[in-house]
Amino acid sequence: MKKLFIITMLVFTINITVFSAETPKQKKIKELFQVMDIQAATNEMSEMILNDTDSMKLSKNQKAAMQKEMQSMMDYVLNKQAELYDRHFTEQEIDDILNFYKTPAGKKIIEETPKITKELFTDLMENYYPDMIKRMEKIK
Repeated sequence: MKKLFIITMLVFTINITVFSAETPKQKKIKELFQVMDIQAATNEMSEMILNDTDSMKLSKNQKAAMQKEMQSMMDYVLNKQAELYDRHFTEQEIDDILNFYKTPAGKKIIEETPKITKELFTDLMENYYPDMIKRMEKIK
């Protein structure tokens, strides 16, 4: 029990240190991701991938291990995405993007983009992909 407490406090301290080391720009990127609801999008993507594994007839332990791996990958994706935003956008651009996403039009984009993407990929898989496979087989 004592070890668990010490480990918990150590992790908490590390998290506080990392949080306090954030730059104002990084805090704005974090806010932008919250406004864009990126966590929900990555959770949805993770769920879709895990649902695809249902046909694999995995045990509970295997499924739990896959979920853990998926969460690890999603954490990596979110951190890498934040790093890339920090590298590719100035703080002023982050402010401008944040301000846009807080407008009705920006909120509409956030709301509709996942639906549009899902429709696009469904259409692609149903209407384009089968013909593409046939064309590729002819190339062989």
